Amino acid sequence: TRDRVSSGRPPGVASTVGALALAGVMGLGLSAQAFVNGRLGERLGSAELAAVVNQAVGFAFILTTGIATGAFARAWLRVTKRDGARLRWWHLASSVNGAFFIIVTTVAAPRVGVALLTVALVAGQTVGGLAVDLMALSPAGAIGLTSTRVGGATLALVAVTFGALGAGTHPHVGLL
Repeated sequence: TRDRVSSGRPPGVASTVGALALAGVMGLGLSAQAFVNGRLGERLGSAELAAVVNQAVGFAFILTTGIATGAFARAWLRVTKRDGARLRWWHLASSVNGAFFIIVTTVAAPRVGVALLTVALVAGQTVGGLAVDLMALSPAGAIGLTSTRVGGATLALVAVTFGALGAGTHPHVGLL
């Protein structure tokens, strides 16, 4: 069913609330990251170099954490045992999207502001999330469209439009 996670058990209310709270905290972090990367990109004169710095520091953190917690060793065992876990080409290709995300936020944040950039990102993620859920591409399985979910996505798109038009400067639609 749609409420099942990879363990096969439905998530509890506490774990759902905890996951949503953590996502909200990470949203605050993404806003700060867009600001810092934007400033770094301007200072270096290159959004791409700022993205490399961002990814290198993130990679070092993930590598250290993965080794320290044993997560890499456990994952490697699963992949090499072939018990259903295996790397596919799209797992690796999706990293390109992550790098592109950093470059876009680095370029767009100084031009349109972090708030409008964030609204645009959330709108895109919302619409994309509906498609991913509908096509059963997430671990949660297929989640159908409801009027509430479609209405929320529509509100997000309307918010981007109003934000872009009311930015007080040229709306930079190409960045959004």
